[in-house]
Amino acid sequence: MILLTPTLVLLCMFYVVIALLPLIGGIVNLAHGRGFLLNLSIACGFLALSIFGLQFINILRVRLFSRPIGMLEAFKFHRYVGYAGAGFAVAHLFILLAIDRKYWSLFDLATTPTRAKLAIAATAALVVLIASTVWRQQLRIPYRRWHILHWMLATMVFGFGLAHAILVNYYLQDKLEQLVWMSLGALFVLAAIWMRFVNPIIRVRQRWQVTGLTEAPKDVFELNLRAVGAGPGRFSGLQFLPGQFAWVVAGRSPFSISANPFSIASSAERPENLRFIIRANAGYTTALRTLRQGAHVYLDGPHGTFTPDADASGPLILIGAGVGMTPLLSMIETLADRRSSRECVLILAARSEQDMIGADHVERLLERLPLTVHYHFSSRNDGRRLDQATIRGWLPRDLADAECFICGSANFMDICEDAMQQAGMDRRRVRTERFSMV
Repeated sequence: MILLTPTLVLLCMFYVVIALLPLIGGIVNLAHGRGFLLNLSIACGFLALSIFGLQFINILRVRLFSRPIGMLEAFKFHRYVGYAGAGFAVAHLFILLAIDRKYWSLFDLATTPTRAKLAIAATAALVVLIASTVWRQQLRIPYRRWHILHWMLATMVFGFGLAHAILVNYYLQDKLEQLVWMSLGALFVLAAIWMRFVNPIIRVRQRWQVTGLTEAPKDVFELNLRAVGAGPGRFSGLQFLPGQFAWVVAGRSPFSISANPFSIASSAERPENLRFIIRANAGYTTALRTLRQGAHVYLDGPHGTFTPDADASGPLILIGAGVGMTPLLSMIETLADRRSSRECVLILAARSEQDMIGADHVERLLERLPLTVHYHFSSRNDGRRLDQATIRGWLPRDLADAECFICGSANFMDICEDAMQQAGMDRRRVRTERFSMV
């Protein structure tokens, strides 16, 4: 659940103001006698263009933007605002076509002026961008290739769209409107420079080194890293909260356009030593599995709001399946290192004992933490997966001050969320981790 904080309110106001700035010139020049519908069409076009430009900013992995709502919610916001921008672009086109049939001739590429060709190119890029995003999994586009394609198409949409607006030149003759677009253009360019150049340079100076890679069941491996040059007065590692994640770049340049997010599985009390537990599905995750000791790795983080309240004293309920136990392991290891007396209930699900990930780490923590662990193996229960009745039977009696964190497949998390709500737990205290952006 997203909490309305002063920072979030200010960010929303900033976004709305920036998105509406291009309309200033339109308002100033409404007396040109072009008619309401034409002015409305142009206003929709300007709104679409400013939204597309802002898309380069709201995906920046900057904690100022992601902390108030969480990185995953920020990506959802990016997607839905993109749909809104596409809606304004479509409205811009269809209103023009409805005003006068003469605009239909602009689709004749043999005779249409350059400004119209640019608009057609921007629209085509937008269609491909949306289609490749919505149906990426159905089209079987690997995340890394899609990420590169997405950046290229987004740049084409905004670049061609801005060139189209400049050549049409309805309202850009106004000095104020020119100033607005010059300022917005500079802002968007600075955003791209930050993400593509400044951030990677920071990562180069804060390198990590592979100290170990351990195989685990079912194509899972543990990747252990240490901050290069860690020590007093030097790079002190990644200051993160238990449950957060980082974007990982390995085996390629830190300036690479693509990175993959992985939850941190180690204690937040040891920021110079990190552990990731990763399933080698295909592509990049499989390449990570081949890293040798001493190889350099670059991280961007920490990110995410899937973290327990450090000051809470009520029971902590953690439910995970598969590699979904990774952020939960970080939470209990951190509690153990802090010598916390907080009651903790850990529920882990797997097909069999051989499929259980991280069980050895959990067992070592039992003596250091008031931790109750429940394992559910479907192979021992006639193939039945973890259900709501089983979960409710393992919960503490008093849930008034409890916090619950769930991580696993989408279906698994839905079942667990329903179980917690049926047990009477406040929905605001039930958190899930969903990496839907990849």
